[in-house]
Amino acid sequence: MIFAFKLGGLLNTTDPKSVGFHGNNCGYWGIIVRGGGAVEPVGTFNFYELHGWLMWFTWGILGFLQLASNRYLKSQWTWHLWMHRITGTLILLTTLILGIITIQ
Repeated sequence: MIFAFKLGGLLNTTDPKSVGFHGNNCGYWGIIVRGGGAVEPVGTFNFYELHGWLMWFTWGILGFLQLASNRYLKSQWTWHLWMHRITGTLILLTTLILGIITIQ
């Protein structure tokens, strides 16, 4: 089981430059990775966790594919260019769309 803990802020609110307490927002969520590779969420799964997973996939997997295609597919330049363009466009669109949705 993999857990991510979200702890509350610091209680020092006298200094405006310090991190302050923002209410009772403590909690946790986790995932269970089964032997066959199935992933099951534990606890609540809201938009911010989905945002985190999508950004991880975008920059972790697609970013790696973009770097790998640029490095190892130089001999097949048409495949190299199209994979680099498609993954770069997906990274750009996902980052902009999720960034705008999260700010709102």
